[in-house]
Amino acid sequence: MSVKPNTTLIDLSSPPFIINIEHVVEVPERNSTFVLPDLWTLHLFDYHATLTVDGVAYSIRPGSISLIRPGAEYGTRITGRSPHLYVHFRLLPAAAATPPTSALVVQDLTGEDLPFARRILENACESFHLWNRRSCAALWELLWCLVERTRRQLTPLGQLDPLEKACHLIDASAGQHLSVPELARQAGISPSQLLRRFRARFGLTTEQYIHKTRVRQACNLLFHTERPVKEIAQLTGLGNLQNFSQAIRRELGCSPRAYRAKFQTMTIHRRVW
Repeated sequence: MSVKPNTTLIDLSSPPFIINIEHVVEVPERNSTFVLPDLWTLHLFDYHATLTVDGVAYSIRPGSISLIRPGAEYGTRITGRSPHLYVHFRLLPAAAATPPTSALVVQDLTGEDLPFARRILENACESFHLWNRRSCAALWELLWCLVERTRRQLTPLGQLDPLEKACHLIDASAGQHLSVPELARQAGISPSQLLRRFRARFGLTTEQYIHKTRVRQACNLLFHTERPVKEIAQLTGLGNLQNFSQAIRRELGCSPRAYRAKFQTMTIHRRVW
């Protein structure tokens, strides 16, 4: 199987085994170069820098995640605080021969992908010394998500399945009015066919899926930004402040401000850096 540019091949038919997982803040003004012959390395970055992997330079920023194969030479030039979380892991032998899949060496996580990845890795870090099997299962889930995310990014929109195309269009149209007929037209399928596919895959109508996507996008902005609640309501297309508050309360059982206060308090206690 050929390797596409800026990707690595990984066999996820068996779960990973974590050797170490840790939050780190490196010292300033440091050049770091590594080669781990037998271990995969995953980083979730919370700073700006340039990461070089086998001579290829990648710009990283807060929210970037890297996946580096065993034997690759990689390094960064650090010029300030560099908080990040890293995982060193092995892939266990597969029970049966299966073809490896592609994953981007560096991905910039956006939308709900970033809090999802951060939550998985922080939970895996906390449980590593107490229950490594649980940490390995969490990492396995994240690796599969990165592989699927790579597949979506490398597949031209015109080649996506109509349902996947519709989901992509919904994610990309935050804050914009998107009618079901227009969504179906752009996905290349009739509204009734699209409805049947959403119900079969998610158990939701098309309108319900759009609404829940908007709510997830709003939760991400509440969690990771200091934007005013009114501005988030406009950015996510959930209407005026009153309608937005009602939508969040129906989905989460609390107001937008209560949700933000609750999870920012949890983050303060849980973050190491």
